[in-house]
Amino acid sequence: MWLYQTGRYDTPIIIYDYKPSRSGRIPKAFLKEFSGYLHVDGYSGYNNIANVTLVGCLAHVRRYFNDAYKLIENTEDAKLSNTAKGLGYCNRLFAIDRESKELDIDIRYLFKQEKIKPVFDEFLTWVKNASLNALPQSKYGKAITYALNQLPNVMHYLDKGELDIDNNRAERSIKPFVIGRNYVLNSVMC
Repeated sequence: MWLYQTGRYDTPIIIYDYKPSRSGRIPKAFLKEFSGYLHVDGYSGYNNIANVTLVGCLAHVRRYFNDAYKLIENTEDAKLSNTAKGLGYCNRLFAIDRESKELDIDIRYLFKQEKIKPVFDEFLTWVKNASLNALPQSKYGKAITYALNQLPNVMHYLDKGELDIDNNRAERSIKPFVIGRNYVLNSVMC
């Protein structure tokens, strides 16, 4: 199921488009007349859509660091780990973003430039440096690689006041299909 949804500042529209494929040709064809910003997860099928600027999802970046963090057994070691530092950057960005949610779009844009962009720049620099020593197949290494690949798109969120830091609205809208799919799969497997 493909989902297309307007941003929270636009007239609310949600389009569900069932296609029996996850091919990148599907959104490319659907969005052939569209130009603008497209909030996405890390799926590479969106990469070749003309006339769009991809806006990645910080929640997906955070999830990779959180999954790696859960594997660290000693709580004191976990708190001092590089994994905790990556997770901390994500949490800090979400916290600062929450402060801007109710601001006028133009003021929110300025807030993002002043308060959020410096933290993103610091995070991206940290990720680039961390990538030099991270074991690529470890959970932490995968979190670093994912962040390194996704942060440039996530940072497009800074381009406009109305863009969100994550695509959670779309994730919530598609959830009934995912829950239904999981229910069917689990029922068949039982």
